[in-house]
Amino acid sequence: MMIFIDESGDCGFQKESSPYFVLALVAVRDELVRELDAEIENLKIKHHIFPEYKFAKTSDSHKAIFFETVSMLDFDAYAVVIDKSLVYSSELRKNSKKFYSFCLKQLLQHLQLEDGTKIRIDASSSKIFQREAKQYVRKQFDNTPLDIKFFNSKSANLIQLADMMAGAICRHYAFPMKSQWKRKIDSKIKGIWEIKQM
Repeated sequence: MMIFIDESGDCGFQKESSPYFVLALVAVRDELVRELDAEIENLKIKHHIFPEYKFAKTSDSHKAIFFETVSMLDFDAYAVVIDKSLVYSSELRKNSKKFYSFCLKQLLQHLQLEDGTKIRIDASSSKIFQREAKQYVRKQFDNTPLDIKFFNSKSANLIQLADMMAGAICRHYAFPMKSQWKRKIDSKIKGIWEIKQM
């Protein structure tokens, strides 16, 4: 199994920060990774999406085509949702690295991770942040030898899929009247865990 992870929202706690933070993962069987990647690449070529699918920047018409297409593909999605107004830990509020790592642990702990599980995460963060996140996750999972790597989402179609899933879920929570995108992929979502208090 390969796991692809991206988020929606930000890790900040300022006035202008997003009210919710969503971390989503897409789990794909090893033998299906190339097929799923090709499906999304073909969509991008056909509809002139360049350089990537990104929920915040993709038009509604292209979102509709994307979600209708991927709803028929073979993968599972999971997410953790954090209402940041319920985060009381001063450590997590002040340290975005620790906040992200904590959310990553909350997401991954619901899966049965085996030795060598491949985890691919959006590389929008700094190298130092990436190294700390790897160390934190490995420590939390008793040093299980996980294959964790960070990739630029522009060159990783399945991280783009995770971004679109995270965006649809976040939109549902932030604006309940705008849940049409999440409804389109409800059949792919196998678990959403709301972190009520931190």
